[in-house]
Amino acid sequence: MPFDSILNNKFIAIIHPNYLISCGLKSLLENHFSATNTTSFSGYEEYLDEKDNTFPFHFIFIHSEAYALYYEQLKSLKNKLIILTGIHSTSSSAGLNINLPKDEIIQNLRNIFSSKIKEPSLDDNQDSLSAREIDVLKCVALGLQNKQIAEQLCISSHTVVSHRKNITRKLGLNSVSGLTVYALINGLITSEDIQHH
Repeated sequence: MPFDSILNNKFIAIIHPNYLISCGLKSLLENHFSATNTTSFSGYEEYLDEKDNTFPFHFIFIHSEAYALYYEQLKSLKNKLIILTGIHSTSSSAGLNINLPKDEIIQNLRNIFSSKIKEPSLDDNQDSLSAREIDVLKCVALGLQNKQIAEQLCISSHTVVSHRKNITRKLGLNSVSGLTVYALINGLITSEDIQHH
């Protein structure tokens, strides 16, 4: 199926508090992917109120903050979710940087829809992280400082810094918030884990 008609007859939800972003994304999906059944919601609560009155959604675009807040309720929908972020990531098939130029957003959406249709079991870049790098990533996502991570994992602070550099290089994510969203999206941590730290 050509990508320009991949959303034909599919039901799309956009959950984002910014009206202009929702309208812009809806227009882009209609004009470039033949999406004819798109519904916008200002928040997750509004989506919950309406979702039972509509057809089941094939894809759900959701603001990253709402995803982090309602992670437990949303994790069963992982294969349908596309997280709207303001961060650059070449790694996650579930994240879309809304601050990119239009052509890049369109290309990223093509890649996302392709990977969602194939439904990969694990993100390729996550596989490329070593077990120790995943341990460090979890700690970083939970807000621990390098010294705390070193103590918790019984490694030196220098080793923690090396692991963090490797994680940043492999995932293309430089910020703690970006790494946290990545860890949530890929099920490495939960929102409850964050609240307990």
